[in-house]
Amino acid sequence: LLSFLLVWLTEKFIFREDSGHALSFKIMGGFLIFEVIVIMASAFKRLMLYESAFGFTVLRFYSHAFTIWLAVIFVILLIKILGNARENQLALSAFISMLLFLGAFNIMNPEAFIARQNIERFNRTGKLDVVYLSELSDDAGQEFIEVLDLNTEKSHFDKGLFAGTLYLRRQELREIADDGHWQSLNLARLRTLRALNKRASYLKRYKNRSPRHYDGV
Repeated sequence: LLSFLLVWLTEKFIFREDSGHALSFKIMGGFLIFEVIVIMASAFKRLMLYESAFGFTVLRFYSHAFTIWLAVIFVILLIKILGNARENQLALSAFISMLLFLGAFNIMNPEAFIARQNIERFNRTGKLDVVYLSELSDDAGQEFIEVLDLNTEKSHFDKGLFAGTLYLRRQELREIADDGHWQSLNLARLRTLRALNKRASYLKRYKNRSPRHYDGV
C-alpha cells in the first residue's frame, strides 16, 4: 500500500523537467527503490532459511539468482534517477548486467553447485535427498562420485538406492556413446561416463536397487 501511494504521489504531484528530475522526485523515487530492495533482502533471507532446512534445488537456486539480478537492476535505476541519466543508458546497463549474470551461470555450473551445497548440508545434518540429487543433469557428475564416498552409518541416506540410479545412468550414457549418437554427447556427459566407469564394479552390485527396477522396468 505504501509503495502504491508513493508511486501515485510521484506521478500526480511531482513534475519532471527536461533538464532533469526534480529534487522531490529523486527523494521519493530513491526511497521507493530502497523499500523494494529491503523486501527483496527479506525474501532472500527467507529462501536461505528454507534451503538450510530442506536443501538446494534448481528452482530455489534460480530464485536466489533472479533476486540478486533484480536488486542490481533497481540499483542501476537508482543511479539513473540520481544522475539524470538517459533511458538508453539504463537499458544498456540492464542488458550488460544480464549478459554478465548469464556468463557467471555458465562458469559456476549451477547444478554442480546445487549438488555441492546439498553434500555440505549432509555433512552438517546427515540429511540428503538422493532421489532429487539423482535427477540432476550430468553437469553434477563429479559430485555424484563424492556422494558414493560419504559416510552414511549415522544417517537415513540410502546409498544403495543412489548407486542403483547411477548404474542405470551409466548404462544409458554407454548406449549413447556406443550407438554413435554424437549429437547427444557433450563434455559433461563424457566426464560423467568416465567417472562412473571407474566405479563400475561398485555400481553393478546395486543394479537391482534403482527406482526403475521397483517399477518393473
